[in-house]
Amino acid sequence: MNYELLVKNILKRYQGMNEEAFRAILCPTLIPIKKIVNNVFLMPGQQHWRASFQIEIKEEYADLITETREGIFVPSSYALGEGEWKNLAKGRIINVDRENHIAYGEILFGNTKEELEEALQRLSEEDYFEIEEYGISEKITASLIEYNLAELAKKEGYTVTKLPNTRGKAADLQDEYPFEFTKNGVTKRIQVKSLWLQDTRYARLIDLKSNRYLTSSCKFDAQDIFAVSLYPRTGNTMDFAFAKSISKTQDPLHGLEEARGFTGFVTQNPECTIDNTVWFDTLDGVWEV
Repeated sequence: MNYELLVKNILKRYQGMNEEAFRAILCPTLIPIKKIVNNVFLMPGQQHWRASFQIEIKEEYADLITETREGIFVPSSYALGEGEWKNLAKGRIINVDRENHIAYGEILFGNTKEELEEALQRLSEEDYFEIEEYGISEKITASLIEYNLAELAKKEGYTVTKLPNTRGKAADLQDEYPFEFTKNGVTKRIQVKSLWLQDTRYARLIDLKSNRYLTSSCKFDAQDIFAVSLYPRTGNTMDFAFAKSISKTQDPLHGLEEARGFTGFVTQNPECTIDNTVWFDTLDGVWEV
């Protein structure tokens, strides 16, 4: 890669960019964990089990430490060396003690006590709490995922059409999808989604509500194929799982579960395990079912 040319083009496009701004915008801040309390509890009136953590407030990132700030726990092997990025659990700061330079937070993972306890076994005080400072790295990751999906499709012999992003302008936001892939005269609509960050065993098949749709679940007939990025699980933006956008009622073998109480809409968090029956590891696999 010609890094000198890359930096030159970035500086040309974005006036006022310098090395520190470049790092702050593109690279989330990594904060050491001071303490993890593995006691798993359920707050009155709440549905999610949680554990607790503490971080020390230091001057270099003190401006990021606020109540309700969310982040991701990532491995020390990634933060300090050449290890892969992985989402170990989700974290949220709930109390900030600036006098004693300590912030307290909650650790979230999955829906059950057992799922959180299992996640805590993978998390240690040697790991880091990652905070997205400006929100751009999430957008870059999403764009990179779409780019890699398009390149993957082209290599497998598909003609790719990238549709314009009209989100915020169209009346029916849930009818929007980013790609059309064509092969052997057949064109299918491709919806790109990701895994649920709170528990990466599950896909996150949600969209924005609109005037026509009273749920944020994706509508089955709004796309033909779901392409779900496995990046939060594997750390690789080139990894995908593919599923046919159809309910089990219509296709008992290959279909996905419907959202409870909303006929025609997919359940928001289906388990995403590649079995080449419901979830496929190739486009060609899901294309033919």
